[in-house]
Amino acid sequence: QRNRMVKYLEGFGHRVQKSAFEAWLNERQFLKLCAGVDRIVHPEDHVKIYRMRGSGNTCIWGGAETFEPEDVVII
Repeated sequence: QRNRMVKYLEGFGHRVQKSAFEAWLNERQFLKLCAGVDRIVHPEDHVKIYRMRGSGNTCIWGGAETFEPEDVVII
C-alpha cells in the first residue's frame, strides 16, 4: 500500500524526503490529488497535505524551478 501511495504522489510532484513530497499544482490538479489519496488511504494511515497559496513564506536556495504561481502542496 505504501508503494502504491508513493507512485501516486510521484505522479504529481517529487519526493523531497522519504515520506515528504512537493508539488506545484493548480486547483484542478489539487482536487484530483486529494480524490486519489482518499481512494488509497486506509483508516489506520496518516496523511497530511499542507497547502500554501502563492509564494507564501517559502525560501528557496539553489536552482529554483520555474512554475506558474498557483499553489504549493507539500505532502
